[in-house]
Amino acid sequence: MGKSHTSMSRELRRNNVHNDYDPKKANHKAYVKRKYSKYQGMKVVSNLEIETYVKEKMEQEGWSPENIAGRFNFEKGMKIIGKDAIYKYLYSAFGQHLCHYLKYKRYNRRRRRLRTKPISAPHIPNRISIHVRPQEIQDRTTFGHYEADTMGRPRSASLQTLVIMRERLSRKLFGIKVKRLKYTIEGFKKIIQPLSVASITFDNGVENIRYQELGIASYFCNPYHSWEEMFEIQNSKRNLFSKSFIF
Repeated sequence: MGKSHTSMSRELRRNNVHNDYDPKKANHKAYVKRKYSKYQGMKVVSNLEIETYVKEKMEQEGWSPENIAGRFNFEKGMKIIGKDAIYKYLYSAFGQHLCHYLKYKRYNRRRRRLRTKPISAPHIPNRISIHVRPQEIQDRTTFGHYEADTMGRPRSASLQTLVIMRERLSRKLFGIKVKRLKYTIEGFKKIIQPLSVASITFDNGVENIRYQELGIASYFCNPYHSWEEMFEIQNSKRNLFSKSFIF
């Protein structure tokens, strides 16, 4: 039936009659509950003057609930009722016969979206944690160890993305533009081509899933902890668009 088992059990529990579920009786029982529920248009139903005014203006003038509420409040000199209260009355069993007078058929309620499970991020194959990175990289004692990241889109090229690499010892920054985020690895390949690169440290972004194509020792920060070894790169965002280190 395409319904959750909890919805089915709740329907059987609420609308059975003497522990016996009959569809016709259940439908009538649900109708009665909805008709006499306190929140269903009671602000209009409880006031004969307002209910008569709403019926007359909709049937004879073809007014919308917005127009009816505005005119009624104007004539009374104060705000007494709002359009939402009139819509609730129309949605209810008391005013549903007036719904076909609505110009835009707002009484058709939106369907609830089915909940879907969140899509998990793709797994990065053979990922090596930053915790096993050699101490010489951590201490910045040798040259040739880089940190890589993507830095979003420059203002001058709304459809492009910046990919950058920073050498840990010299703090020298290299950057290049790529057409889309999915071309990040191609950008890294162009950056490292003239360089001597011993290792690269990445974050866990999906754009780095093809890191093995670089053929260089690679390490990854802990999930959601890209700040661990990317702190200096991220602090350089305000200088990224300088022509001095974008080639």
